[in-house]
Amino acid sequence: MKLIIKSKKLIINNKVNDDDVHIFNQFFIPSTDERYDEIKYCLKQNVENDDIDYIHLLCERIYTDEELGIQSNKIIQTNIGKRLTFQDVFQYIRTNDITGYLILLNSDIFFFSETINNLKRSNFHTHKLFGAILRYDYNSKDISKSKIFGPRFDSQDTWILHSNFNIPEFSEKTFDFEFGKPGCDNKLIYLMSILGYDILNDPKHIKTLHFHESKIRSYTIKDTVPLPWGVICPYSYEIDTLPNSLGVGIQQFSVWSKNFTTLMLEDNKYLSNYISDKIQSGKNFIIPRIAGIENNAAVFQRIFNENPHKDVTSLKQYIQRISYTMKNNAGIQLSNTADLYSNLYLSAFEKCDIFASWEPQGGVAPGIAQSLEYMLNKYKVKHPFWALTFDIFHYIFSEPWTHSLKGKRLLIVSPFIETIKEQLSIREHLYNGVDLFPGCTFEFLNPPQTQADEPSQDFLYEMHRFKQNVDKKLNSFDIALVSCGGYGNPICAHIYSKGKSAIYVGGVLQMYFGILGNRWIKDRPDIIKLYHNKYWTRPKSTERPKNCGKVEGACYW
Repeated sequence: MKLIIKSKKLIINNKVNDDDVHIFNQFFIPSTDERYDEIKYCLKQNVENDDIDYIHLLCERIYTDEELGIQSNKIIQTNIGKRLTFQDVFQYIRTNDITGYLILLNSDIFFFSETINNLKRSNFHTHKLFGAILRYDYNSKDISKSKIFGPRFDSQDTWILHSNFNIPEFSEKTFDFEFGKPGCDNKLIYLMSILGYDILNDPKHIKTLHFHESKIRSYTIKDTVPLPWGVICPYSYEIDTLPNSLGVGIQQFSVWSKNFTTLMLEDNKYLSNYISDKIQSGKNFIIPRIAGIENNAAVFQRIFNENPHKDVTSLKQYIQRISYTMKNNAGIQLSNTADLYSNLYLSAFEKCDIFASWEPQGGVAPGIAQSLEYMLNKYKVKHPFWALTFDIFHYIFSEPWTHSLKGKRLLIVSPFIETIKEQLSIREHLYNGVDLFPGCTFEFLNPPQTQADEPSQDFLYEMHRFKQNVDKKLNSFDIALVSCGGYGNPICAHIYSKGKSAIYVGGVLQMYFGILGNRWIKDRPDIIKLYHNKYWTRPKSTERPKNCGKVEGACYW
């Protein structure tokens, strides 16, 4: 996962806030004199900057004034005996009750003189902001010729927040990665975003200089901090000037996201507002999502039906080729019902106003590129939003969209009903005291459990029985939250046709109730580190299909 953000402009006022400015980094002595001189020079420049009040050096040992290259009462050294992590800094700030502007930076960075004055006239002390600042590369012969690095969206060397908005203590453990490692800046953006900070990258107003003419590097690609990551496009630079990086085609993303208006983290607000408006108007709604292999099956069948020169043999060969994955992963047994499945799947999109889609730089889109493009073109008058908006754990600090369901009767359609029932009474303990479903009541329905080696009738039969079970509960719920593999979009369409509302949340629904699956342990380790506690659990053994390891490595179990 790579979160993409487009920075807004730093708001600068006339009034100056006189809170202290603190810098935090780690001094060290490099292996070459040339690099050592660069590190000392940056420290000296920051010491001589009148707008910087304190420089906290959290080092592997205490250095002499001679080794530092300067003596100053601004400098506060602390021996931490190891390489500095971001967790170390946040713990140091908390335990020493440090207040004011908190600036974390690499040892080869120094501030351009008027920069901090801009910071002290900004709204960092009144708003929950986190600065992730792109640097200028310092020209030691002529500072006026120092140039912006890129401009790139994937690299920052200076990070800023105000003590009025310190990170919560329980989250410090997720920042246990070192300064200077490749990807540390991208990991910071991701983590601070899910902690509810607005990320800013305005290098023209907060100008930092990077002194590294020696070109000596002490790390390799093996040191890279693992995904998920975030990147941020610097303010005031045109998108077509930003080079592609980290597997992200930023120009392509700009087109797909309709100039950064969708497929973004902010889609949580859009989804919440949409649901609230529908509820207030008394109208039912359906929110489908583009799936994986199921989308290919449905779309290619539709393309075949729309083609006057039908190649029956090729279609049959394709259906045969995907039949194992459809049954094993999605639970759909297609015999002679591919056409029916296609119609029911796509009917959900024909009835909706909005639908969840995949971002082009993610892991799903390449495998369904042709069918995804078809859907986005076919339903272009409807509004796509980021499918990962359903990853509710990204929004615990940002008013999660599920709060728009407040007080509603919810039907939970999931293969983990028995475990979910047990988790309901402790749900406020799962996400740091946040109840995702305030005032809601719950009904439950088990979908067909037909994945892996579980026996299954043809889709027509299974779907008919599924719809009958839904119809028995129509009077007991307002909105259905659905997680049932390849049945998801078809059953949502049925629920909508009966005058009720349905949201195809997908497999991640189990995580709303603190039910771990291997997928999230592997793909969202930061989320697990952030929230996992004694109240979390795994699905019951009775809720595991036979040989569930065949389904993407038991991804839900």
